[in-house]
Amino acid sequence: MNGEYCELVQGNKIDFYVTSFKHAPGRKIGYPECLGNSILYEECGRITGRLHELAKLYNPTIAKRHTWEFNEYLLRAEDYLPSELQPILIALDELKVQLASLPVNADNFGLIHGDINVGNFTIDEAGGLTLFDFDECQYSWYVEDIAIQLYYLLYVFGEDSKFERKDQYELFIKHFELGYTEDGRRMPDNWKDLLKLFLRLREIIVVVGMHRSWNLSKPDDWTRDFLQDSRMRITKGISLIDEF
Repeated sequence: MNGEYCELVQGNKIDFYVTSFKHAPGRKIGYPECLGNSILYEECGRITGRLHELAKLYNPTIAKRHTWEFNEYLLRAEDYLPSELQPILIALDELKVQLASLPVNADNFGLIHGDINVGNFTIDEAGGLTLFDFDECQYSWYVEDIAIQLYYLLYVFGEDSKFERKDQYELFIKHFELGYTEDGRRMPDNWKDLLKLFLRLREIIVVVGMHRSWNLSKPDDWTRDFLQDSRMRITKGISLIDEF
């Protein structure tokens, strides 16, 4: 309507904002198809690199998204986690102190997607990705966008599958970097070392999200084992890749 991206529709008691969307081309890709997929990993690196490149040029003039520490899952972790998981809250507080001490500059910190995973993009016949679901968009270190993608490729491998997890990690790192650095883009400083911190952050967010949204009174075998392994890693301050 009128060539605008968004229209205001005034009502009797409340107003509505209306927009329209073009259907994303391609199809969803899930597990296990996404695992061990070097072409996908390179394309993930490519689209992430382009996103960060644009973020460095972005200067909001009206509204601005929140920064990482105001992520809802972090703010409300105490509300969602049961009392017996108090050690996770302690680990979260300690991790937030570590993150707050990291250097912040225009090359390593900016607007990130905040939730890049196989559920939030489609892939077309040429292998190109269409990224959507920017609800978790926030200001953070660019490394967090990388760690989130890596986390969702590794967390499916339990503590008894560390060899498969290691293979997956090495494949992702190699091909993601190829895509990210295309056209002369540079990886964020110390990104490989910082991955561990942000993998730990994502693990806490996932556990908080599960307790918020899932009925965990009778978890299936995978969920039970995952929560047990995850609690161990969080409380010990280790990530999915610490032993590689």
